[in-house]
Amino acid sequence: MDLTGHKLLTESNFGMFLINPTTVTAGIAEYPKDILKKFDVKVDAIDANFEGFEKAVNIVLLGRLSRYFDIDKIEWFKAIESCVKPEFVEMNKKAFELGV
Repeated sequence: MDLTGHKLLTESNFGMFLINPTTVTAGIAEYPKDILKKFDVKVDAIDANFEGFEKAVNIVLLGRLSRYFDIDKIEWFKAIESCVKPEFVEMNKKAFELGV
């Protein structure tokens, strides 16, 4: 895994993809320089049809990440409900489930 410049890359059947949180992409935040020392880095893959969820891929990935935490799905859904506009809550819950 190459983390040159602290940009996380992932590889799939469709090629190499750069994964940046929106805050990093927007220039609001930066990856910590010692990020790999803080976390036990694991590689995971997701093979999912994102059709209809193109704007919620971040939530699909959050669903995948949820596998590594001992947090009940109800709590994840409460977090989604508190951060997402009401008209997009159900779509984001479905996107989360797609990642799990």
